[in-house]
Amino acid sequence: MKRFALAALILGSALACTKSNIQYEPTGEISLQPVTEKATKAAHTSTAYGDGAPAFNVWAWWADASPETDMDAYLASNDFTPYIDKGEFVHRGSGSWGGSTPYYWPTKGSLVFAGYSPSMTLGGTFGYDVKEGRFTVTDYVQSHYLDQTVDLMWFDRTGFYNTNDNVNGKGQSVNGVPVVFHHALSWLEFRVVRKSGVPDNWLITELVLTGIETKADFDSKGTPHQWTGHEATSGVRVWSGSHFAREIGTGSPEDDVLESTPHGVVVIPQECADNAANLVVTYNLRKYDGTENSWLRAQTKTLPLDAGTDERTWQPGKKYIYTIVFGNNEIKISPAVEEWKDGGNVEIEVQ
Repeated sequence: MKRFALAALILGSALACTKSNIQYEPTGEISLQPVTEKATKAAHTSTAYGDGAPAFNVWAWWADASPETDMDAYLASNDFTPYIDKGEFVHRGSGSWGGSTPYYWPTKGSLVFAGYSPSMTLGGTFGYDVKEGRFTVTDYVQSHYLDQTVDLMWFDRTGFYNTNDNVNGKGQSVNGVPVVFHHALSWLEFRVVRKSGVPDNWLITELVLTGIETKADFDSKGTPHQWTGHEATSGVRVWSGSHFAREIGTGSPEDDVLESTPHGVVVIPQECADNAANLVVTYNLRKYDGTENSWLRAQTKTLPLDAGTDERTWQPGKKYIYTIVFGNNEIKISPAVEEWKDGGNVEIEVQ
């Protein structure tokens, strides 16, 4: 950064002998205006990235060139120098984000940006290949505690902005460079209801995910799936408490969602087939003896989670809604009468 300011001052001294009036104008601060791709301590539920969103890290590369229309051609024909290396950007208000230590535009040339959110994670080595447009994470760790989960996102190479020129509309944005975050994880949501007409006899006390892998590697260009090297299998307590399953179709579906942290069941995309991952539901059933608080002992039910998924695998950037429906099988008796058998003829003499 300093070498650009120094170059401008040297240029001013060289031209002074021509009696030209050269003024050095300080450059503006670099700011970004992020949004998320689709509708922290939880999943982002809209495209807004503002109040309450976590700080994120940014890379920037500089080239002594004017912007071009085609990004690939621009990247192929220029040499780039690292300008910002995972610098933390924080919210400045009105959708604008700037460096926790401010970064300023170079006096010439252009910049290409990439980044990821949030800036603070539980583990992983993050990298970005600007020539390939490839975001990678090695040994990423996602907590099995919902209040510590994050919504890992990244934005691809964006910009090639210039402070002085406005070629092809790519000039410096005063309000912030617009970038779009992509979701790297999967969001799971669990709703619990009971069938219509079924008595209110189901008391749910716990939801637990089993077999969840909490460590893996990510490659935004990877095929067939972007996440590989899964390990560190753990259980995830989605919710515990006391909840009566409500009749399906009544009230708001959001009232049927059970989770200890709102929008917090965000997991590394992984296989959920062949019991690789299951949901264990613990519940009590009221006795049918007319007693208000007469309950059978706690029971559990293990449910598979692969139905409706893509190739029985949770995919990046997708939300999966699981609705657990409780219903009674009425106890019925189907009687039959056995045919009478001949027991024989017995004579009894009375005198």
